[in-house]
Amino acid sequence: MNKKISLGTAIALIALAVALAVTLTMMFSMERFSATVTDVNQRQSLLDYLTEVDKKVREEYSGTIDEIGLREAVAASYLSGIGDPYADYLTADEYAAVEAVLKGEAEGFGLTVEYDQNAELVVRAVATNSPSALAGMQVGDIVRVVNDTAVGTELTLLDVQDLLATAGKVQLTVTREGEEQSFSLISAVYTLESVSGKMLDNSIGYIRITNFSDITFGQFETLYESLRSQGAIGFIFDLRGNAGGSLAATQQVLEILLPNATYATLKRGDKIENLTSKGTTEVALSSVTLINGSTSGEAELFAGALTEFNKTKLVGTASHGCAMVQEYFALTSTNARIKLSVGELSLPKSGSWQGKGLTPMKEVSSFSAELSDPQLVAAQELLLGSNMNTVTTTTTTATTTGTTTTTAPESEE
Repeated sequence: MNKKISLGTAIALIALAVALAVTLTMMFSMERFSATVTDVNQRQSLLDYLTEVDKKVREEYSGTIDEIGLREAVAASYLSGIGDPYADYLTADEYAAVEAVLKGEAEGFGLTVEYDQNAELVVRAVATNSPSALAGMQVGDIVRVVNDTAVGTELTLLDVQDLLATAGKVQLTVTREGEEQSFSLISAVYTLESVSGKMLDNSIGYIRITNFSDITFGQFETLYESLRSQGAIGFIFDLRGNAGGSLAATQQVLEILLPNATYATLKRGDKIENLTSKGTTEVALSSVTLINGSTSGEAELFAGALTEFNKTKLVGTASHGCAMVQEYFALTSTNARIKLSVGELSLPKSGSWQGKGLTPMKEVSSFSAELSDPQLVAAQELLLGSNMNTVTTTTTTATTTGTTTTTAPESEE
């Protein structure tokens, strides 16, 4: 039986509900007010301390202060002291270089040089599509002369590296297989190679991803579909040396490989965002993913997500262990940027890999007296089984500006 309540009782109940709501609101507001006051007091204390330091320096220091350099140093020191190991301060020029890489572009000659065991200046990497590559320079070229100045006697490694980083044009004389050759290089903007690979002799599709940027998805999709159409029986995804990059780009690539499901979460403060694949396609072939101690961030997300959905097996050494996601924020007064960790990634089964990394199913060292790339050999053996007599090894040199890949047959270990 329904019971009716009097008008007075109803009004009393409404008043009680309103009073409760007001009380809860006031409690919440007081809590926030207290936190705000504490925050304001802490900020004021910090400003007072910096002001005291600045006042004392300006009163007693006998030298001249570089005001811009001081401001940048203070900002950089502040970020290094907040406890975020990935925080950083970037000048406008430094951020422009980072932004170019995230867009898949670089500016310069695309040439990496270093001393070899004989103290000769050797070309270690030539970025694909770069002015150096288009001019015909090759890995292994020995640099003898730069701008009519001999290397070694008058120019050091640091001198040459500085020229390659800052000059608009440069003239190089190198020796290749005992013959002298000259190259005139002009610095230019070129497209980076984020993804490279080929079909190995045993019909395994080899795909190396050096970083995740705006151009990664297009390059990956093109190569992946090409290798599938050529009859690949399985894939090796090489993430060794991949320090991550764009989370959005990583999600795009995973869309091709994973089913319709949530493959990770991103926690930002009190908010949790699900990272979900639409699952319109997914990789049906077996795969192995190569990782090492330099595989980090979004590259670990890629490897971990594929592993949890049984799409791949990990080979190599334990990954770096960075599950934190960073973003860049502009300082409007100088157009500089600060980089801060804004969230942490977690996998559905194993959770966050922050500080511990991913453990490979098969741990293989990168060093071997018999094989040029024992980790790649192990990956092929895992895909093909243990009865193979010959595998194809691939020597891959990864740089920030590209990848050089060569292949050669090796006997099974």
